[in-house]
Amino acid sequence: MFFKIFKNDLRKKKTTNIVLLVFIALASMLAAGSMNLMFTTTTALDYFFEAAKISDAGFTISYPKETEAAMTDKIQRWAEDSPIITDYQNARVISLKPEELIFTGDASEKEVSSSTMLYLQTIPEDMNLVFDEQDARFTLSPGEIAIPVYLKSQSEPELGDTVKVRIGKTEKDFRITAFTKDAAWGASMVGVKRLMVSDSDFELLRQYTEDSGQMQGSLLSVQTTPGTRDTDLFTSYSDAGLPDVGNLTKELVRVAYMAVDGVVAAFLFLVCVFLTAISFLILRFTIVSAVEDDYREIGVMKALGFKNRQIRRLYLSKYIILSATAGLTGFLLSIPFARYMSRSISESLIIPQNGSGIIMAALGAALVIGITLLFCLLCLRRIARISPIDAIRQGSTGERFKPVGRSVLYRRKKMPPVVFMAVNDLLSRFKSYTVLAITFMLCIAVMIIPLNLRHFITGTEMMTYLGMSGGDFYVAGSNTYMDTEDIESMRQSMETELRKDIPGLELQSEYISSVKISTDDEKTKETVSETMMAWPLDQYSYTKGTAPKLDNEVALTESIAERYGKTVGNTIRITTDGQAEKDFIITGLYNSGMNLGNVLRLGTGNSLRQGYNVNFVGKLPAGDHETMVNTLKENHKELKVMTPADYSAQYSGGFADQLNTIVLIVLMIIALIVFLITALFIRLRILEQKQSIAIMRSSGFRVSQIKAGLALQIFLVLTASAMVGSILSGVFGEPMMNGLFSLFGVGGHISFNGNFFEIYILCPLSLLVVVMTAVFTGCGKIKQIHIWDITGE
Repeated sequence: MFFKIFKNDLRKKKTTNIVLLVFIALASMLAAGSMNLMFTTTTALDYFFEAAKISDAGFTISYPKETEAAMTDKIQRWAEDSPIITDYQNARVISLKPEELIFTGDASEKEVSSSTMLYLQTIPEDMNLVFDEQDARFTLSPGEIAIPVYLKSQSEPELGDTVKVRIGKTEKDFRITAFTKDAAWGASMVGVKRLMVSDSDFELLRQYTEDSGQMQGSLLSVQTTPGTRDTDLFTSYSDAGLPDVGNLTKELVRVAYMAVDGVVAAFLFLVCVFLTAISFLILRFTIVSAVEDDYREIGVMKALGFKNRQIRRLYLSKYIILSATAGLTGFLLSIPFARYMSRSISESLIIPQNGSGIIMAALGAALVIGITLLFCLLCLRRIARISPIDAIRQGSTGERFKPVGRSVLYRRKKMPPVVFMAVNDLLSRFKSYTVLAITFMLCIAVMIIPLNLRHFITGTEMMTYLGMSGGDFYVAGSNTYMDTEDIESMRQSMETELRKDIPGLELQSEYISSVKISTDDEKTKETVSETMMAWPLDQYSYTKGTAPKLDNEVALTESIAERYGKTVGNTIRITTDGQAEKDFIITGLYNSGMNLGNVLRLGTGNSLRQGYNVNFVGKLPAGDHETMVNTLKENHKELKVMTPADYSAQYSGGFADQLNTIVLIVLMIIALIVFLITALFIRLRILEQKQSIAIMRSSGFRVSQIKAGLALQIFLVLTASAMVGSILSGVFGEPMMNGLFSLFGVGGHISFNGNFFEIYILCPLSLLVVVMTAVFTGCGKIKQIHIWDITGE
């Protein structure tokens, strides 16, 4: 008997049940997919780190050729004598500028990012191992080279392609035979990338560097005793008198991976939460509608002696079948969905094949099913409040103590009757539109937040987040260490050339130097980055205090200040360029995502001898800046002139690509949600007002007029919801995204300032098109209502 009832219900309420099925399936798919993605990311990292024998910390060191023997001996003595180091690997490397790696064929059109630091070395054997795309170790013969998968995604070379390596005035051709997965330096947000060559080729290239007088270098990797803090290792390194370098710890590598893949998974989970909330609204809406449609049947069952528990069980059985079917469908869809979203993970990490991700996906789908059924139980409690008499009367006692409308037609003579009736019905029965309004509001908010985040990641705001200078255009410099005098000479030369086309432009240099900071008792020392900003420091924002002005003043990031227990007005000891350390007064604090917050700004009176990651920031005179930048690009092809968006894309890495995919998926899902909920609402609304529509048609109203009235109601609801949703996304969007990034250890402050037209005009208009399409699609039933439907029989 139950299956007969269930079959009849499915046939009778086919549209409602299909919409409900789709919503629960979408929620299950996103929940299962995001949990699968997050679990895969975290477990794959641990598995990959173990397989690659990743070091606890890595140091990049550069030195002149004549000091190589002494430096190697100094590193060896420190590593072998230090009680906190258990193993080490000092790999000699050759530093390359991005323009010194030249791809051929189709890949030649896509240059390596100027922010990438390239190192050539032989295949490591002891730690920080590399693997090919099949997750296997490999060997190289003379003339062969292995390229990181990151460069494959950026420049799109193919196996077998030829790549040229230029050192000084000498070039050597290599054939690409492998793309490598590099645990230590493979994350897209890590600026160092390693290229592998054979032993004989490496020695030949080293000879080229010696002939050209190029600086030598090494990547020092160390394993430490359990429980060793990073600051203890950095202090030991500093006390050994080793040069100021860039360092990378295992935890920073983990954050670099999670900053992309972890945030993507968490963001998908947030979207799933929103979608689940919308599903619950629709579920309540459909359950209430079903109960109201079945008032007479419920009354008959109660009159026959059925208990409330038995009636609830009958309805619950239906939703158990629907939820289980939708959950299973969502779980099956989540497998290809998670595989698609995790393609960047599988390309750069070794993923364990143990099925744990599938188990987590099943748990995510089961969670959605469980919460759905629990919500059904809560909604079905209203059955207990229905008496047999009320049920027979369709839930109404026949009495009414307040007017339905808020206004009367004769006072609105200039207003068309259809418009008046639509607005009056909306105001007097707004409670019945609550579900639709909240759904629209959540959908608008879910649309705006990822669009704002995408604009932030790909726009100039990313520069502010990284603590870098904003400008009208950028020119790539050099990623190798340069004397500051040479940097200034390069800047003046570039500015002179560019001013031949645009006389009023201004060009300033921006680069990073390394300095040492220490606690007052000097028990803790570490090397951090000092950013030499392009414009006066008082033009940048500070969370507390002011910009440093004197040569004994400094501004710290919030993360460094918290780590050392400092605030504005305190002093901190800093050593610059090997000079004697001295106390600096902290004048201000600021947020920065550069180097995960391990940066500071010294007062302008400090002159540093060397810098790296050199770029040039330009300001243009008043006029059409887009045309000016295009002119500079066309007339100075030897210089890599970039727009702010191009420059920002270098630092967003694979995150921007992942985010674009998420935005597309979210917009498609929201369009489907809005279409289905609107069509369902219109269908149920027409059934509810069947008698009223019959009266209107018998009174001479055309079908098009009735459709226009329903469309006007939905339009007003959408307009109000769009405004509220926009406000909510502005109020909660920034804190939500800052909390999400902080959860994965990424510092800095995200501020939303997206494209107003695209986000607040174009998106609502696109949603309006979808809504109106659903309205007029669902209004087809109006033609089937005739005068004899007035009786409601």
